[in-house]
Amino acid sequence: MKIPLLQRILKAVAKEEVKAYIKKEIAAVQVPSQDQLNDLSILTQQLLWILRQEANIPPPPPKHLQIRVVGGYLPHFIESGYTHLFQLLNQGIKLTGKELKDFKSILDWGCGCGRGIRAFATMLPSCKFYGTDIDPEAIKWLKANYSKFGEFSIAPHLPPLPYEDQKFDLVFGFSVFTHLPEDMQFEWLKELTRITKPHGYAILSTHGENFYKTLSAEIREVINKKGFFHTDFGKNYGRSISLPDFYQTAYHSTDYIRKEWSKYFDVIDIKETPNNHDIILLQNRG
Repeated sequence: MKIPLLQRILKAVAKEEVKAYIKKEIAAVQVPSQDQLNDLSILTQQLLWILRQEANIPPPPPKHLQIRVVGGYLPHFIESGYTHLFQLLNQGIKLTGKELKDFKSILDWGCGCGRGIRAFATMLPSCKFYGTDIDPEAIKWLKANYSKFGEFSIAPHLPPLPYEDQKFDLVFGFSVFTHLPEDMQFEWLKELTRITKPHGYAILSTHGENFYKTLSAEIREVINKKGFFHTDFGKNYGRSISLPDFYQTAYHSTDYIRKEWSKYFDVIDIKETPNNHDIILLQNRG
């Protein structure tokens, strides 16, 4: 009986010690005054100006443009262009027998506020990058701040894009077909064949089985029969982040892509990934 009692006493002592330690640490925390916060804000602005003017380092996109792309203001937003997006592009291009540096003219279709282009242009200085997006505010900001990384233009909701025929060696679009209704995807597939060079490539992402297998049985049945499903799930993307109402959530089966997308491109590979996006490698027949 003595041992359990001793254990309880020791636990109680430990708790009191922890409480005392926590109180001490809280008391030591210095809450910054408003003047200190103002000084920190001014210092940050000065440092950003120095980096931009003296080191020629463009700023990150403003908070609201980042939120519009990924749904939050996250510390790894810029970093993810160098890691996650670059990894997706590398995965997609693997079966071509080429390296990314072999492509001279590359379009980021659905570039948002430039997260991908900033990273790719920095890592692939021999390539010429272009970016297009339906968000005019993002394109205006990119033209003013990211001209060293690429050339930018506003994309219409429906084709055509403002590019001549057979302009690009490579076109990639991450998280675009994951939101378009079926009729629009066909129009855009046709347009992408127009602007891609003969035997050039397109790398696109879709929501594949690893994403839709968690949906309801009714929706999975539709996808299994048709191979495609488009809905907003009540998220109402269009009105919540200033995008059009058609911009919702789309799902594709691999069989559907091979059957329907092969009417426009040769479907070279469909790489299912453990995350939400499968990577589709297409080649223009020329």
